[in-house]
Amino acid sequence: MLPEPVRRRVDAMWDRIWASGVSNPLTAVEYVSTVLLLRRLAETHPAASEWAEVREHVAAGSAGAVARTMVRVQSAFGIGASPEASAASTWSDLATLDHVLREVAALEIGDRNHDILGDVFEHVLNHLSTAGRFGQFRTPRHVIQLLVAAVDPQPGEVVLDPAAGTAGFLIAAHEHRRGAAGAYVGHEVDATVARVARTNLLLHGIGSGQVHHGDSLAVTTRDADVVLANPPFAGTVAPERVREYESGTTRTELLFLELTMRRLVPGGRAGVVVPTNVLTATGHAPTWIRSRLLESNRLRAVVELPAGVFRPYTDVRTALLLWSNDAPADDVLLVRVDADGYTLDDKRRPTDRDDLPGALALIRGDGSSVPHARVPADELRRSGYNLSPSRYIPLDAPAAPTAPGGPTGADLLLRARAATAALEAEIDAFARLLR
Repeated sequence: MLPEPVRRRVDAMWDRIWASGVSNPLTAVEYVSTVLLLRRLAETHPAASEWAEVREHVAAGSAGAVARTMVRVQSAFGIGASPEASAASTWSDLATLDHVLREVAALEIGDRNHDILGDVFEHVLNHLSTAGRFGQFRTPRHVIQLLVAAVDPQPGEVVLDPAAGTAGFLIAAHEHRRGAAGAYVGHEVDATVARVARTNLLLHGIGSGQVHHGDSLAVTTRDADVVLANPPFAGTVAPERVREYESGTTRTELLFLELTMRRLVPGGRAGVVVPTNVLTATGHAPTWIRSRLLESNRLRAVVELPAGVFRPYTDVRTALLLWSNDAPADDVLLVRVDADGYTLDDKRRPTDRDDLPGALALIRGDGSSVPHARVPADELRRSGYNLSPSRYIPLDAPAAPTAPGGPTGADLLLRARAATAALEAEIDAFARLLR
């Protein structure tokens, strides 16, 4: 975590870059990331001349020469030359660049804060979350940390994210196993975001990490010990790209689940974020996916997250699926999280209510007051493989205590939604009896 004074300086630096005419958020991120790589190069290769060169080009007023040096910096780290860094227009406001260079040079790097460049970059990436459609690349950090802790990557294991975004899951896995040896592999379809992800890994000290630019659905090699992912929701792909997939769908949220099952080695483990309609939809493809999770894998847990976790970007309700490539289990843990430590509105302010630690305790086999149920596999089969926790968890199941003064509006809304889900489940069950 960055100290507050450093956060304020980074925010001021971002604002100045933005005001200089670099108004595309991803270009601004490339701007900052390249300067941070310039600093990292100066640390790791004391004989490197690029830092001094850039300062000389700024003094001489040559944005074109700055661009050429910055591309060399990216190439030195194997990032690949980006159009943004190679354009003189990105660096045309040399007074702003001079300011950013001085701010980055002032960062104190020592044994206790060796990852400060990574922390700075993570803070910069948070600005993508407030930049319209670019927010799709960001998964809330506390959700990432829960999923990583639940899957528990071990030293020496290969960790894969087939929808890597800016590499948040890979970095969290690295932090979880405290930098122990292990491989980190990501796939990202957007070339700029893939480059940002590689930079993020480098700035967090993960020099061996790989983020490949390309179609992850085309890679089905069974090579991952751990898969952690938040795949794209509600997208579709061309049928010719997925002819070999058995689910017979073109929906991305389902294809990535089938892909994950294909890529896990025997005994491998997965934790994936999905929209909740994946848990209940009655079509052939979603039902087939859920049946494979239950019948051909060991489905460990389904965690239903509260509405609003991904606000302000989307109101899509989400859940976490956790499973391993092992023999099927006799029952499945279903958990309903009613609060995640933040308000469930667009402002997402911190609160005292947080069911995530209790959910993690349940996944680890410990007790918790968070609403949950262990549902026999036979009951799930009879339901048409309906995996919605709200279907099986009583409305009066114990929950985290409300704040002093009684339930808030958000609490009442959550209860209403839970009641609606339960009613829908009863109607569905009645309809099946009629059939």
